Amino acid sequence: MKHIFRPLLPLASILMLLLGVGITTAQEPVTISLWTLQFSGFGMETIENIVAEFEAANPDIKVDVQMRGTDAHKEAVRVALNTPGAPDLFFTWSGPSQAGFYIDSGGVEPLTDYYDQFGWGDRFSAVALDGVTYKDVLYGVPYTVHAMGLYYRKDLFEQAGITSVPTTYDELIAANDKLVAAGITPLSIGGKFGWNTMRLLDSLIEMTCGAEIHDQIKQLADTWNQECVTAAYVELRRWVDSGYLPENFLGIDPGEAKIPVYRGEAAMLYEGDWNVGTLIADEELPEDWDFFVFPTGTGRLSFFVEMYLLSKNSENKEEALRFADYWTSTDVQQRYLGAFSVVSPNKEVGPSDNLVPLQLKWADVINSYTGLYFPADQDLPNRLQFSYFQVQDNVIAGSVKPEDAAAAMQAEVEAYLQNPQ
Repeated sequence: MKHIFRPLLPLASILMLLLGVGITTAQEPVTISLWTLQFSGFGMETIENIVAEFEAANPDIKVDVQMRGTDAHKEAVRVALNTPGAPDLFFTWSGPSQAGFYIDSGGVEPLTDYYDQFGWGDRFSAVALDGVTYKDVLYGVPYTVHAMGLYYRKDLFEQAGITSVPTTYDELIAANDKLVAAGITPLSIGGKFGWNTMRLLDSLIEMTCGAEIHDQIKQLADTWNQECVTAAYVELRRWVDSGYLPENFLGIDPGEAKIPVYRGEAAMLYEGDWNVGTLIADEELPEDWDFFVFPTGTGRLSFFVEMYLLSKNSENKEEALRFADYWTSTDVQQRYLGAFSVVSPNKEVGPSDNLVPLQLKWADVINSYTGLYFPADQDLPNRLQFSYFQVQDNVIAGSVKPEDAAAAMQAEVEAYLQNPQ
């Protein structure tokens, strides 16, 4: 039976579902709904293949996949959760402001009993399990783990006279200066929505504050208003004033950040292991690119987990989790390794012939790190992630001096602690 596959459900249609319009009595086979991100190239093809294979093996279940861009997906889930229009399964990221936001709303089903039923506690790696645990309860089914770093075009580094990959922050600044002298913008960022810029600021805070303080301020266990945080904002402003970032990038969509690099106008992107697949889909040659981990000096890696959550309102919980079980099984994860990430949350999955050398390098890098730090838009409470974006953007726009930014962020934290709702 052919599966249902809809790339996009307009928000108006979601609202119709919320009002009860068009809801019909479920018939056999059971249809489960999965809302996830919009993928391109072989990512889209992989989802279609996995769904088709699952349906062939489970003729009593059909899978209705709806895909949206990052921010449209977040909006759709927030509108639909806790209503009859909620999906059975939906994609999200780890952390208090992502998965935690939906869980705190009361719209997500705890999965501890299902972990026992499916044996998932023995399937997934410790870091994956940590990423899907919230307030000591298992809520998510991890399907990818990701790390991030700086991708660069080899020819542009050579053109600028950069003969070795930066291993310290001073070396990175020196490389930036060489690129600027050669008429090349060092790092292309899409500043719209805040999260692409966040990756740079996260690494700057990791560098200036060190691992312990970075974790403490993200967990609101220490004040943001301290010298090391101020130093990070000063460095962020340095990247703006020195021409290390594109002009007027705050209005650029993150999806467009790659275009100046493809054109040879900028040299680097701050992206994750998944970007190799994007390069291939965009008909870029992976062998023309390389990457390095942002040199913070702490030995930690910027890292996060992606998962599926089960809606509490789902009427097809068992069927939905059977699909999640299939997707994360050793056979499926091994066959499709590289389509979404180069390291699987499934402990039994190893390096694959499907991976190109740049992906294999990522696998080696990820497996070599034991220290991890999570992006601010996952590690901070939901409301404070927007405060984080606002303060960083104000520093970039010049409306807040970098010397005042740490105090501004701490003021946001104090307001939140007084009224977390």
